[in-house]
Amino acid sequence: MGRLISARTLIVLIVGTGLATAASADTITVCWDGSGDYLTIQEGIDAASDGDEVVVCDGTYTGPGNKNLDFAGKLITVRSENGPDSCTIDCEGAGRGFYFHSGETAASVVDGFTITNGNADVGGAIYWTSGDEWYETSPTIMNCWILGNTALSGGGLSGFKCLDYKATIANCLVAGNSATGTDIWSGGGGIHHSWCDLEIRNCIIANNWAAGSGGGINSVVAGLIIRNCTIAGNQADGEWGGGGVYVNAFTWLVMANCTVTRNEAVCGGGVSFEWGDDSDVISDSVLWANTWEQIFGGEPSVRYCDVQGGWPGEGNIDTDPLFASGPLGDYYLSQMAAGQDVDSPCVNAGSDTAENLGLDTRTTRTDQVPDSGIVDMGYHYPIVCLGDLDGDGDIDLSDLAQLLSNYGTTSGACYADGDLDGDGDVDLDDLAALLAVYGTECTMAGDNCDNPLRITLSSQDLPYAEVNTTCGRGNDYEGTCLSDFDTGEDLIYELTILETMEVDIVVNPHDAYWTAVAVSDTCPPGATCLAYTCGYSDVRIIPSLVLDPGVYYVMVDSQAPDCIDELTLIIRDALPCDTDCPPGADLETEACGEDLNGGCGAMPPAFEPITCGETVCGTVWAEDYMRDTDWYEVTVTEATRFTWHIVSEFPAVIGLVETDPPGSGNCNDMTGYLNPWDIDSACANATITTDLLPPGTYWFHVSHNEFYCDPCGQKNDYVATLTCETLSGPGDDCNDPVVVTLSNDSLPRAVLGTTCGRGNDYEDTCLEQWDGGEDFICEVHVTEEMVITIVLGTFDTGWTGVAIDDTCPPGNSCLAYSTAGDNEYWQHTEMVHLVPGTYYVIVDTWPWPDCIPVFELIFDYPPP
Repeated sequence: MGRLISARTLIVLIVGTGLATAASADTITVCWDGSGDYLTIQEGIDAASDGDEVVVCDGTYTGPGNKNLDFAGKLITVRSENGPDSCTIDCEGAGRGFYFHSGETAASVVDGFTITNGNADVGGAIYWTSGDEWYETSPTIMNCWILGNTALSGGGLSGFKCLDYKATIANCLVAGNSATGTDIWSGGGGIHHSWCDLEIRNCIIANNWAAGSGGGINSVVAGLIIRNCTIAGNQADGEWGGGGVYVNAFTWLVMANCTVTRNEAVCGGGVSFEWGDDSDVISDSVLWANTWEQIFGGEPSVRYCDVQGGWPGEGNIDTDPLFASGPLGDYYLSQMAAGQDVDSPCVNAGSDTAENLGLDTRTTRTDQVPDSGIVDMGYHYPIVCLGDLDGDGDIDLSDLAQLLSNYGTTSGACYADGDLDGDGDVDLDDLAALLAVYGTECTMAGDNCDNPLRITLSSQDLPYAEVNTTCGRGNDYEGTCLSDFDTGEDLIYELTILETMEVDIVVNPHDAYWTAVAVSDTCPPGATCLAYTCGYSDVRIIPSLVLDPGVYYVMVDSQAPDCIDELTLIIRDALPCDTDCPPGADLETEACGEDLNGGCGAMPPAFEPITCGETVCGTVWAEDYMRDTDWYEVTVTEATRFTWHIVSEFPAVIGLVETDPPGSGNCNDMTGYLNPWDIDSACANATITTDLLPPGTYWFHVSHNEFYCDPCGQKNDYVATLTCETLSGPGDDCNDPVVVTLSNDSLPRAVLGTTCGRGNDYEDTCLEQWDGGEDFICEVHVTEEMVITIVLGTFDTGWTGVAIDDTCPPGNSCLAYSTAGDNEYWQHTEMVHLVPGTYYVIVDTWPWPDCIPVFELIFDYPPP
């Protein structure tokens, strides 16, 4: 086997991924020279409690206390201070690095070590198992280099008997390890797992060897997920094959965006299935130049892959992927935009967008431009800052000195040596590339106005969407139009508009709070912007923004927390937002900036009058932690159901101001709630519809959903309409009843009504004291013999009664009746046998309350 992974690949674990630092209760330091809390790593682990972090100083750790390390079930993080290139656990040919066997979970983390020269029966560097107990053991291994270890099974890492619990290996290099066992339960030169699910992501698994199956990975009776990995140069000598990956009959595999190349085996040089079916899925991957066969055995579902020799499935191709060497390895994709002569067929050939698959912050291009649009097939490298050879964030004299010290190196120079173009040589091209960026700082695109994220749009590019973060970008700009909302870490977009368009700019901050977005024609935005919005825990929308051709800047920022972990930026055609005041509408009497009709919040209380069917045009504002509230007052003389509808340029809150009792028109009766209420984003329609309410005086509320970022002159307008529905008419008395015709086929039959406003026409009925309030009469025509029950639902009104009789009004003796007390809102009469004829139903109340605002009268079959 040739050496197919060069030293330049190792830098992938240092540049672009970073080392995760877990939040912890205490930090315990381990330093071999005595400068820390403890001398050995095991001493640090033994002293730790759940949530603590053990930080290991730079150096090489050997001997007792620095191998066969046991977490003893603790949920802690053990990490190196400065990454795997600075901290090594050398097992010296006896024992392994870490042994998990006491129910450790994903919160048990090993982070940032080189583990080498391990030698054990299982898991040469790391082994996790529940033994015979079958409990969870599922640690997290991240940012580690697992190099040159040996075992019968799992030369590098191994997991055994963890049921459905899933360990994670992330951002790791697993290379040069060996598994010497030859049966199916052995194998896995790099990684072996059995009866134990596993996820491997953003890893390089290379140059490992197995005497049995699975040169790179051996998976037996388990679930295996491999995402965005390179599996290259591995070899399996056993009869089951699987130079890159072996999957046995009782294992399911999900592999996505992987590059599987130059692996060797007697069968399935790339991936070997003992008995695969369509539950095994390989997508968006490149399987090329493996010996023998790219995929062997079973019938896996393969889609949007480049498979040498071909494979059936949607989106699959069989074309040379045209790999190109770049700063971090040999499996970038050739792209003319990056300086190569031809485009790889794997570019923009995947199943979904890079954003949706979480690969838009990584690259397949040698010039480090992130993937965008439809995802490229194969492994995506982390993005490096070209020229920053020492990783300190600045491209300065130390980087130049490092390149010059290696100038003229050929055949095997790596990125850290100064090979910026990845061709294996440190030459004049690399020197010119470094000098072009000399004196600059390494920043992520979007960090500041000098290095913004650039978007160019015409109308045909809409809608545009991307996922990003403000975290790690620094708080570069304050004193902008966003006021207190520009104190967090900020993200800058440079937006080039090619033609006049009207757009909505939308930022969804997902789980973040106190977020903001501004649009300006200067960078950074000043105290005055073209448009901006800010607020608490919601999608931020700048609606209906007209942009002429030119360059604009979009700044996303926050107040607290200090950064937005994940945000989605959407630029779309403006949604309809017609807040032009229609002909015949009335204008709110207060000017924007005033609060003259603030309802019960004003002194004295002040309301804008409104009538049923009226449309009103108004404004509200929100600034400096204050907001305008508009209260509209309507008085009705009969039971009414209201609908209150608004279209606004701002995120609005609308509702009926709740009083107890309803319709009292007295501020002292307010409960402090809007009920019902609605809230909606800018340019969306907010609507409420009330229950049927008794006669009285009611207040309808409009306000901004925020207390800031919308002063007068921004987006303040709204158009609101109040419509009313009454239930007056038939039902008042025996001379004007509601008429219902019943047959068996018509059941159940419901009638909605109210007694309010109808008067107390009838007393001395079979309902006794429950006939003292206002009453409702229903005349029922029965067309055939039937047995029914009558159900009365009165919702929020108790002390009610319902009766049926063959006279009107019902007398002292009725065919059937039912009465209810306080808080009894549903009642049923006993079964009543009716022959064809005419009957009368009365709905009534105890004298308190005097009427039922809304009820549902149901004629139904008897219960079974």
